[in-house]
Amino acid sequence: MTDFNIETYINSLPDTTTKLNLVSRNLIYLPDLSKFKNLQELYCSNNQLTTFTYFAR
Repeated sequence: MTDFNIETYINSLPDTTTKLNLVSRNLIYLPDLSKFKNLQELYCSNNQLTTFTYFAR
């Protein structure tokens, strides 16, 4: 099984993404998600996140 690369994954998604599921990806940070202007749902439980930056619309 290959390692999950969050940057590669985020860059592969269309800007029009409305839901993002990052559950159980062993993440320690979230990259910049501001390109997702239509993002309505973000699932990121079961990770190692220490900070979370909120991007207001």
